[in-house]
Amino acid sequence: MKITHLYLESSDLEGLFEFYVGTLGMPGALHDDQLLIRTADTHLYFKKSNEERLYHFAFNIPTNKMELCHSWLKERTTLLPFEGEEIIRHENWKSDAIYAFDSSKNIIEFIARPTAIEAEGPDYFDPTEDVLNVSEIGMVHESIPHVHEKVKAAGIERYFGEDEYFSAFGT
Repeated sequence: MKITHLYLESSDLEGLFEFYVGTLGMPGALHDDQLLIRTADTHLYFKKSNEERLYHFAFNIPTNKMELCHSWLKERTTLLPFEGEEIIRHENWKSDAIYAFDSSKNIIEFIARPTAIEAEGPDYFDPTEDVLNVSEIGMVHESIPHVHEKVKAAGIERYFGEDEYFSAFGT
């Protein structure tokens, strides 16, 4: 499953624009009631909302850029360590990840998976080239079984987890 376009909502488009484009240096544009953040393969849109919305989403990065991404991100924002580690190894997901909040308190993740490409070129992290795509979107919902029914009807199967507190869907 590939996420080519992702539409989310936010009450603070200007703050998100300053964070992603200004602080992180990612390509983006703010037009009236919509913000676009562009990765190599995904367009991430935030539409203006009067309500606060919170999400978790993951940006895939090349497997050989994890350490460089860590240094780059740590210079620009506060990281969210887990058990004292800033680069977190997920054995069950077979990945390494770094977490931070964006300006709206969404949890952003930069993740390197063994299936990702390795980058060629300079020995630094370039957000315009090394942020490959959005590979995960997480949201809080009061009924995971209800979400399971909807995604299954769309032909998307469960990847991991149970229905009570957490489930991941997709490939």
